[in-house]
Amino acid sequence: MNVAVILKRYFPLAVVLHIAGPALYAGTLGANVLAMFPKNTAEFAYADLKEARKFSWYAQFKSQTLPARFSDLEHFLTSVGVDANAQIDELVWSLGSGGAGPDDKSAPDSDQVLGIALGNFDSERAKSIMKAHKIRGYDYRGYTLYPCASCDELSVVFIDAGTAAFGHPQLLEKLLDVRAGTDDSLIQNQKVFPLISQINGRGIFWGVLNQGGTRQAIRQIVPEATQFPQAGKLLSKLNGMVISIEDSNNLEARFQLISSDPDDAPTIAQLLQAGVLLKQFEAKNSDPELASLLGSVRVAPNGDGLEVSFAVSSDQVLSLIKRNTFSAKH
Repeated sequence: MNVAVILKRYFPLAVVLHIAGPALYAGTLGANVLAMFPKNTAEFAYADLKEARKFSWYAQFKSQTLPARFSDLEHFLTSVGVDANAQIDELVWSLGSGGAGPDDKSAPDSDQVLGIALGNFDSERAKSIMKAHKIRGYDYRGYTLYPCASCDELSVVFIDAGTAAFGHPQLLEKLLDVRAGTDDSLIQNQKVFPLISQINGRGIFWGVLNQGGTRQAIRQIVPEATQFPQAGKLLSKLNGMVISIEDSNNLEARFQLISSDPDDAPTIAQLLQAGVLLKQFEAKNSDPELASLLGSVRVAPNGDGLEVSFAVSSDQVLSLIKRNTFSAKH
């Protein structure tokens, strides 16, 4: 799932994944999980599926927001005895950075998806079923990587009875290398990991984008903001983004943009607010529901960056989902 695509999906609802709130505090991801992801991570996201399933819009929403091909993976796991809907409680995934530049400046690459499903499943039974169906994997560092034929070249590896990783085989090998301590982990990423620490454990959905992903996302989510003079110079000072959705009476979404120069935060806030207003005006006749939603968006400086927030009702969520607002094809 590309960061820009993710933000395009989430923006009308909450501008993607920073979920914090009095009613929805998820468990904190432990260092043992975080330390399995490679250092070269440009986007990192978390979903508390057990909690999210309580919402009426979950089934439709997940098909538009969770990693590409995750539904295919669920079908595969079901075929080998793992009830994904009942046994997978949490989902964590990342995208590596693409391009030849520094990791923090390169946007996420959707081909480099790497995920971990957390829950409680009988991995030995799953392996027995795969053996009976002649699904043969290959061994690497004491683990077996099994191909998921219906998942577009993805493979699955059971780390233990509560942890299963999925991704392209070479990425799973890298995960196992990181886990074995022979390669650098996400915890050593001095740009992304501090942002993860800031949001970890704060909600049912949350996400972090690196510098390259943040700039790409702003250009695609609020292209209107890039039309103003000096926009390029100001937006180039954005170093990262943290996103969340908060549950109170309605769903309140917010994301925080980190600026390299705190003095520029007020000007960047004005720039984004102007872009949102322009987008709202353009949607007034063609998409009145979106225009109404954008009217509740608030942008304000906050510390060394700025914060964007707005509220959305469950009815609005359902309406947006029915129109594939969060779909990558939208």
